Amino acid sequence: MALLDAIPGLSMHQVVIPQEGFDQEKAFKLVKDALSLLDSFYPAGALEWIDGNRPDVAGYLRKTESAVNAAILAENVVDFPGALERFVEAHRRAFDLYSDRPPVVEHQDDLFQGGA
Repeated sequence: MALLDAIPGLSMHQVVIPQEGFDQEKAFKLVKDALSLLDSFYPAGALEWIDGNRPDVAGYLRKTESAVNAAILAENVVDFPGALERFVEAHRRAFDLYSDRPPVVEHQDDLFQGGA
């Protein structure tokens, strides 16, 4: 499955990196579109919660980001689409993990002091 087919909302842009060479401008456009898509369904506080509670997931997210950066810096036309797809999918799954977390119950022992 092509990268743009796998990411709803990005397929309308029809941006494809040419096979004969790496186009930095188009690569950055794809990254910008992917970040915009992730931002559109980012649950507030998700990355902070993941960073504090799931260091394994946070580490994997950083690893996928590093792979995208490495592919761009190396102008690797073969690895870039897959790296970007893994970056987006990892964030989507992390956001699902955050949304499925158990509720947090805070105890305030002094809330009803002085009367009952």
